[in-house]
Amino acid sequence: MIWMLSMLVLAAAAAGVSRLVRTAMLHGHLLVLNGPDGATRLYERNADGRYAPLPVAQIPAALRRFTCGIPAQVKVRARNGER
Repeated sequence: MIWMLSMLVLAAAAAGVSRLVRTAMLHGHLLVLNGPDGATRLYERNADGRYAPLPVAQIPAALRRFTCGIPAQVKVRARNGER
């Protein structure tokens, strides 16, 4: 019973973090791009509006900054209008 409850709590936490990451990407705070070597890279928008590479260990800090009210200044759009 305790094992099932702990799995339920972990699943709820994972769902919450996943939703937070999707919201941060929607608002333009986080950006995922393929690098020149084909690897997927995560970028975070700084206060000056430019994106900087984000190490994996800094993802919790980036999500905290997003929830504390440091939103992106403008939304990012592709050149041809697609997302």
